Amino acid sequence: MTWRALAVIALGLVALTENRYRVSVFVDVMVLGPEGQAVTDLTQADFEVLADNTPVPVTQFGRSPSQLSIVMLVDGTGSQPLKRYEIVAGVTTGFLPSLQPGDRARMMYLGNPPILAPWLPADRTAALNQVRPSLDRLPLESSPLWDAIDLAVQALADAPEPRVLLLMTDGRATGNRIGLDDAERKALGARVSISAVSEGGEWLIPQFGGAADRARSDASLRRLADETGGLYLPDGTARRTLRAQMNAFAYVKELVNTPSVPAPLITTILSSLRTRYRIGFNGASDGRVHSLEVRVKRNGVEVHAPKLYVIP
Repeated sequence: MTWRALAVIALGLVALTENRYRVSVFVDVMVLGPEGQAVTDLTQADFEVLADNTPVPVTQFGRSPSQLSIVMLVDGTGSQPLKRYEIVAGVTTGFLPSLQPGDRARMMYLGNPPILAPWLPADRTAALNQVRPSLDRLPLESSPLWDAIDLAVQALADAPEPRVLLLMTDGRATGNRIGLDDAERKALGARVSISAVSEGGEWLIPQFGGAADRARSDASLRRLADETGGLYLPDGTARRTLRAQMNAFAYVKELVNTPSVPAPLITTILSSLRTRYRIGFNGASDGRVHSLEVRVKRNGVEVHAPKLYVIP
């Protein structure tokens, strides 16, 4: 057998191996206009997909189902700044009224360990009666946020798609078994998009030698939303500045002008998640994390899609 024949056989084996590990990958893509409004008139020709920085053809295109499988994780621990009545309002006047027939929803409460409640009943009054006692006795303890995300992702893994995890937290995480990277990868592997109403602000952290560094406790929340294709919206605390906190009069003024009102943000997130497009392409099923970029050929729009994908 000549070397040319051997080379042809080798190339054929490589191509066969590569094709065996090519599968259909689907991502849900949210497109928002300049004012945050959903853009709903796009066609397949308006989208470009790059996997590992290489353009790939869009093989399937349509609208993502508007019915959601969703876990809402509520942070009632001591670090986050929301008052109890603000938390209750966020759930009872923002989350519950935004649920639609066909949604599957569960509540989760951050604590040590996190508490995952049963699936909510479809009846609105029964759902309210289920969540209210837990909201009234939220634990003031450590914040294993990444562990809670892991638990929520596991609960969503067998639920119908689209799968959504909605966070209402300041992003401070303590006492975790796993890290942020692990939590994100598990969400990507289970095709769960993470959205967040951020209650995290800017803080000064003392350093050795008397200097202080600025830090944002919610930077990780923005990352999770950006990389899983969710939506990050800052609430009152997250919009306030450190400079105002250093001046009592300026702080009071900013406090009045930027109240914490999570309920409308929760409503906006759920409404936006129901307007997404579903795009399919052929990707690698090798258990590795691959980069992903979805582009839209229209000026002035904001694209929210997973920036990574992994097929176990």
